[in-house]
Amino acid sequence: MSANDKQVGGTHYQTGGVQHWDLMAKLYGDAHFKCAATKYVARWRKKNGVQDLEKALHYLIKLEELAKLGKVSLSERVRLDGLVWLEMCDGDVTNAKLCKSIAEMCSVASMKDAMVALRALIATLQPPP
Repeated sequence: MSANDKQVGGTHYQTGGVQHWDLMAKLYGDAHFKCAATKYVARWRKKNGVQDLEKALHYLIKLEELAKLGKVSLSERVRLDGLVWLEMCDGDVTNAKLCKSIAEMCSVASMKDAMVALRALIATLQPPP
């Protein structure tokens, strides 16, 4: 199943034709996905809870697909001081570390590490089955 076959929080991007993130991949490469993922991780406590973390993970899954297909390359853009991430995440150290690791992903291995950390965070917040 492709990341395009699923949407977290609605169906508004599945109306046919080219999906927005496919166009953004062509225009901005991995940066679009890293920006979106860090936005959702930074705001999850204040806005949509676990659903925002699931959206962040969905962006990373799509980025992984594109990287494996050779449609985008992972590149490190800017390294920000950890305090910048901490401020953006309202002092939440776990979120700040996760945002920093997502922003600095430059290999499939580092992307997988970020995805594992994100999945672990989501699992701690899900009610037991």
